Amino acid sequence: MIFLAIWGEGYERLGEEAKVERVPLSFFSEDNGYSAVEAAHLVNLDVGEAHTEYQHGYHTIVRIA
Repeated sequence: MIFLAIWGEGYERLGEEAKVERVPLSFFSEDNGYSAVEAAHLVNLDVGEAHTEYQHGYHTIVRIA
């Protein structure tokens, strides 16, 4: 599974910079600040489906493969 992780401007961990990164499922670990529950939710996304959260700033994850 491959995802596009999109961190919007003002995202807490990046300051004012926006960032887009292509990442594998293994990226969504506790070491990177994601809970096991969050990672399990991403496994259920279909290709092309997105998950957006606003808890720490705008952050969208799109499954691309």
